[in-house]
Amino acid sequence: MQIKNIDFSRAAIINSWKNDPFYGEEAVVLGLDIGIEGIGIAVRKGKELVYCKSLLVELPKSKPLAGRRSLRGGRRARKNRRLRMRRLKKLFEEHGLPWVSDEVMSRSDPYALRYRAINPKGNGLASAEALSICIRSLVSLRGYDFYALSIDEGSYPWGTEPQLDDACKWLSSTFLDDGGAEKLRSYTDELFSKDTPLNDNQIEKWEQAIAEQLKWSRERSMEKILEEYYTKKKRDRTAHRRGRGFNFPRAQVEDHLKAIIEKHAALIREPIEFKRKLFLPCTTKEQKAASIFHYNRKTPDECKKHFLKKVGKCPFSLQWGLEKKQCALRSDPDVRKWNLIDFLSNRRFILLEGKQQVSRTLPESCVKTLIDYLVAHTTSKTKPSWDKAKKALEA
Repeated sequence: MQIKNIDFSRAAIINSWKNDPFYGEEAVVLGLDIGIEGIGIAVRKGKELVYCKSLLVELPKSKPLAGRRSLRGGRRARKNRRLRMRRLKKLFEEHGLPWVSDEVMSRSDPYALRYRAINPKGNGLASAEALSICIRSLVSLRGYDFYALSIDEGSYPWGTEPQLDDACKWLSSTFLDDGGAEKLRSYTDELFSKDTPLNDNQIEKWEQAIAEQLKWSRERSMEKILEEYYTKKKRDRTAHRRGRGFNFPRAQVEDHLKAIIEKHAALIREPIEFKRKLFLPCTTKEQKAASIFHYNRKTPDECKKHFLKKVGKCPFSLQWGLEKKQCALRSDPDVRKWNLIDFLSNRRFILLEGKQQVSRTLPESCVKTLIDYLVAHTTSKTKPSWDKAKKALEA
């Protein structure tokens, strides 16, 4: 049998793709991108784009798709964690730290070891293996970060849907600082309760929950939580109480890990260089290729370019003799005003007058009242209230 030599290099694979009929000059290809809010359509012939358009559609039963997005986010998180672990293992080899097996890792208690590592009354960790377990656990579960969440569009700290119940449940076990509290308040206008916007009482409930959790966080610390866990476990070694269950900001986890490394620098070869590599930021492509603790799927510049790419060009600007400009965002006050006018002009309401149902459109004065109210409440300090809007209409 004659065995052929096949070139599996990257250049050879790319050339084979170029020669495939799918990428030929005469190939006509239809592309469809089906999302939750719309469908993207594109047709090309060879390299020439013949037609492209985005169609906005209403999908009342699109909630099952949200679960698919959640699973996709989980897959990305696991993939990123595996990459961090591979880089961390290589870093351990370079600086003389052992990499314990998965079996040893599963039988160990990182939370008890972390408490021993930072306990000011104790002698710290007894071995490099124990330090390895602490570092590995903290790099794997590195805390939440609002920037990392913004990389995946439509994602929130508690999941993919802006539901008030889900947000409050996540908040109940989360440590907050002032910056995190302010970020959560910015989600208020996006939150829903059973598919309806929040009323004034629900907004007050959400803001009160943030204030209470912020106060709770200021009275506690990661060190205090670890001490409580270690004390209970020492009292009852048969108890299998989880050491985790709290959501810590990534910056707080980073400070905790740095304190452990600095206290046990004698166990690490070239500890200063070890820390530099471990906490390398992920703001450029070069740093992204080597970062470990701060690794993210996209750098800030990549996120910005991706966002600008998704904001399309206005299809009417050239027809009206205007400069070619990008479409405005949905949050733009003029766009909100236009959407409200379009919504109200196409809605008919069924009113019950006596025993007879009458179909009517909103009066012009009523539409004007709503628009004036919306325009007057377009900032975070003067955000609109549904209850006040109803009173304005009743007046």
